[in-house]
Amino acid sequence: MSASITITIKIDPSELEAALERVQALMADKRPITRRVKGVMERAAEENFDEQGRPKWIDLKPATKKAREKRGTWPGSILVETGQLASSIEGDFDKDSAWTSSNKKYAATHQFGDDERNIDARPFLDLTDDDWEEIADIVQQEFDAAIAG
Repeated sequence: MSASITITIKIDPSELEAALERVQALMADKRPITRRVKGVMERAAEENFDEQGRPKWIDLKPATKKAREKRGTWPGSILVETGQLASSIEGDFDKDSAWTSSNKKYAATHQFGDDERNIDARPFLDLTDDDWEEIADIVQQEFDAAIAG
């Protein structure tokens, strides 16, 4: 005579369903992520000015240095003569994205350069690989928190 064993496994999907609902809510309104990403982007811009680029910006042309010496702003930082550009950097976010920008009309010239006027690009809003890694960590943390509840 053989013995039989019956094993019953009952799965309660309520925890999984709740976790998926939290992830769905996070995807519908990503402000917990975009708020933190805005902070990374603002800090990155500040570090770019402090370190004169990450990687380092192209040095000023000799004529520009000479002109700034006459104005008393050289030696100094490459993109900081009055401080207006650096202080104009602002970040913001919404439910889908985060951004940093400047309201100075010459900001784009410095960010992208201007071949016609022989001005080199000195990107001050760029993110480094470390910044992108920090953003990826933020996304991971927020998803982990949503799943964990």
